[in-house]
Amino acid sequence: MKVWKYALEKPIEDLLIPSGHRFLAVGAQGEHLVIWVLVNPENPTQSRRFYAVGTGHDLPLVGKYRGTAQMGSGLVWHIFEESV
Repeated sequence: MKVWKYALEKPIEDLLIPSGHRFLAVGAQGEHLVIWVLVNPENPTQSRRFYAVGTGHDLPLVGKYRGTAQMGSGLVWHIFEESV
């Protein structure tokens, strides 16, 4: 098992993540919104969709809440993962 970091560069981000992953945390690094996921890199990958939604904005689709991060610019993002 390894901890991998993924950058969320768009409000809706499709990521290829090894199956059987376990979500760990969301945060900000510099000007980047990132998530950390526990993975087995030997597992086949699957596409997962994440949404970054600003406070007060409509959700494009309700998914599993993964966390909130505040960027250095003062923006606050709430991360959701589309349910499978």
